[in-house]
Parts: sequence; C-alpha cells; structure tokens
Amino acid sequence: MFIGILISKTHEDYLAYHFDYIDLIYNSDFVAGLGNLEIGYNYTPFIAYLQKIFIIPHYNFKLLHIPIFLIFLNICFFLISDVFFKKNINLIFFILLLFIILKFTRLSEFGYDYPAGLLLLVIFIIFDYSIKNNIKLSPILFLIIYLYSVSIKITSLFFLPIIFFIVLKSMNNEKKMKFLINKTTYKRSIFFVCLLTFFILDNFFKSGCLMIIFKASCFNAEMIPWAVDYNKISDYGLHVNLWAKGFYHQNYKISDPFIYLSFSNWFPIWLKEHFFYKVFEFNLLLIFVSLIILILYKNQLNFNLNNKFNHKIFFIFCSLISIFIWISNLPQLRFGFYNIICFYLLLIQLFIKTEIKVEKKKLVNFLIIFSLLFYFSSNLLRIKKELERNDRYKFVNFPFESGTNYAVDKSFEERYKDTLKFQQKEKKIILYLSNK
Repeated sequence: MFIGILISKTHEDYLAYHFDYIDLIYNSDFVAGLGNLEIGYNYTPFIAYLQKIFIIPHYNFKLLHIPIFLIFLNICFFLISDVFFKKNINLIFFILLLFIILKFTRLSEFGYDYPAGLLLLVIFIIFDYSIKNNIKLSPILFLIIYLYSVSIKITSLFFLPIIFFIVLKSMNNEKKMKFLINKTTYKRSIFFVCLLTFFILDNFFKSGCLMIIFKASCFNAEMIPWAVDYNKISDYGLHVNLWAKGFYHQNYKISDPFIYLSFSNWFPIWLKEHFFYKVFEFNLLLIFVSLIILILYKNQLNFNLNNKFNHKIFFIFCSLISIFIWISNLPQLRFGFYNIICFYLLLIQLFIKTEIKVEKKKLVNFLIIFSLLFYFSSNLLRIKKELERNDRYKFVNFPFESGTNYAVDKSFEERYKDTLKFQQKEKKIILYLSNK
C-alpha cells in the first residue's frame, strides 16, 4: 500500500502555507506570532511537528506524508485483521474497510482534512469494537484521539455531538466511575492534559489566542506583542465560509457576500456545484459497497431491533446534529465526510444485527484482495500518468511544482514571496470583505 504515498501533486493548500510552515519550524529558531506573517499559519495543524521529524538527509522533504499515511494504513490493517482473520464478521467493519480502500486511493487529496476525519472514524471503530466485544474503555481514550484530531483540523469540532454520546456511553459503562482511579486511565489523563496544554500553547504562540476560533480567548497586541489582529482572523474565516458555500462559483450573481450567506441563496448553489459533484458520488460509493455485501450475505442477516434501540436512536440523532453543524458552517465534503459515514453505518446497525458467522470466507477474502488490487492498480496507473505529464505537477522534484522556481536551497523568505503570487486573488477578496 506504500505505492499510495508516491505522489507528485500535493494538496492545494500544501504549498500555499503547509509546507512553508513545516520548513520554517524545521530550519528556524522559535518565532512567536507567525500568524502575522501568514494568516493560514494560525490554522496549521499540530501534526506538522511530527512531520518535521521526517525531514532527513538525502530524502529532504520526500517523507513528509508518512505520518499521514500511517494513520490511513493503521485503520486498514486493523479492519483487515478484524475481518480477514475472524470467523465472525462485523458487517460494519467490512463495509468500512472496502469503502476506505476503494475511496481513499489518492494520498494527494488528503491534506490535513482527511487524516483528521480518519482519526474521528477511529473513535467510532474503537467504540463499536468495545461494545461488540464487551470491552469497557475509559472515555479519556476517546477524548485523547478527539483532541489530537482537533489539533490537526479545527473542523473536527463538527464531530462534537457524536463524541459527546460516546463519552457519555463510556462513562455509563463504568460502574461507580471506576475509570477515575484506574491506573491506565490515570496515565491517559496525564497524557490528555499534556496534549491539551501543548495544543493551547501552540495556538497561543502562533496567534496570541488560547483557542483561535473563540474571540474571548484572544489577547490584544497591548497585552501580547505578537497577537494577531482578530479582525483579520474574522475576515479569513468569512472568506473560508464563503468559499465552502460556493460564493466564488456563482459568477457573483449575488455580489454582496453577507446577503449570499442567507440559506436560501447559498444552499441551491452549493447543492448544484458541490453536492452533486462530490457528496452524492461519495454517498453513492458507500451505498454501493454496502449493498454488495448485504446482498451477498442476505441469507445470514438478522433483521431485528434489540433492546438497545433507544440508545441507537439517540446516537443517530447526535450524528444528524453533527451533519447539520457541518452543512451550516463549512459544507465541503472533506470537512464532514466522517459524519456521513457514521450516520449511514448507524442506520444499518439500527435494523440489522451486524455480527454474522461466515462458514465460507473465500468470498470475504476475495473482496478484500480485490479492493487492495484496485488500490494498487489505480495508483500504478496514476504514477504512470504523472511520469508522462508535462505540466507543473510533473513527477520531478517532490514536493515542489515543476515550472515554478521552487528549489530546496531557496530561503524561506524567497519561497514565501513565490507563494504570494498564487494567493493574490484570495487576498484581494479578503481585503474587499474587510472594507465591507
């Protein structure tokens, strides 16, 4: 599966500010207030510090995506081991395994949004696994994974209603709150506090805010010399909100951005430009994979509602709230795909007993091997095309684009000036919004 990491084209935001930030924290001394240099640095994920460890001699920046790749790889390995090597199959895990391998074949699409979303799916997987196997887990474990996901992408907050249910359910499973004195949980609690502390400090030293999305947590320049003007943060947030809702795809038929943000204005455009282009295709593949599996094992399915019906209804309700929060704020697929998956799998669990015993596993093994072969062959074909292409994404000097003047020996300041050329349009729009 390592073939998936061999890419020439990175995510759209990567050269805009992700790579420059990693390069800066690797090659420079500690600098406070980097958010003043580039507004996007305020949102640069905590995982960037892990990525910079992979900047090593000879390979330079070629291994930067390994931490992100490992998140994807570990999920696949866990699901394969749970489905491939056991007599009793969890249909939810089987559907999720095939879907992830078939859908997430291009690592270049990941950026930081998909790794954060995959970690949120890890929470769902662990919770479902613990319920099915009657394993009592401390809620601290789920909170640690969730906090790290938020540190990668702040949009993980859309998952909040689901994590609320999982933590509440985990606490109820612990009789007399024993998790508070459990030795393992005590260690996890310390780890959680340390992670939270570092996350807050990272926010603080970049922007002067304890949590950048909350204005009340931000200090002004009189108190903290490196504090970012929160008006710039608000303008940037408005720009991202407009972008996610299709403002820049409607040829400015509605020129006033504040009028456009009315639900009746942006939703039809988003539905046409994004939903039927990406979200619908995403759902279609998810439904197709699940239908194939359910049809193949229809004789072994048990359609019944068990005594945990009320809990499942509440869980589904929480996932619906998460979807509503996502659509209301930043309705791009990469910011909320995990909510869609959770909702869909919970619906299946509501009506079907998902734990089935399969006597002949040849079909299961065939589907897994087929999905892996599809992953491999699609990446092999992609690499072949990337080697033959002659545009700026030619497979020459990853992660730099050919045809631009990027070079490894260029200083950060020189590369930053080059990056600004690709951002002039966005900056003009932000300036327009600021004047408004």
